[in-house]
Amino acid sequence: MEAALIFSLILLLTAGLILKSVQLMRKVETAADIYIREGVRYTDGLRPEDLIHIGSFLREWIPGKP
Repeated sequence: MEAALIFSLILLLTAGLILKSVQLMRKVETAADIYIREGVRYTDGLRPEDLIHIGSFLREWIPGKP
């Protein structure tokens, strides 16, 4: 009897995880559809935002002269 109860609880937990996964999958698909509709974001060459990110990376990881 206890084994049946434990097995039932495991099945309920698994069903809950599957339903949560399906819900998260739908959220990801919705976000992907939004990003696809936005069009191409990047252009050829570097943008000013890219240079800012590169500069902040260099300042963070490469020590300056004392």
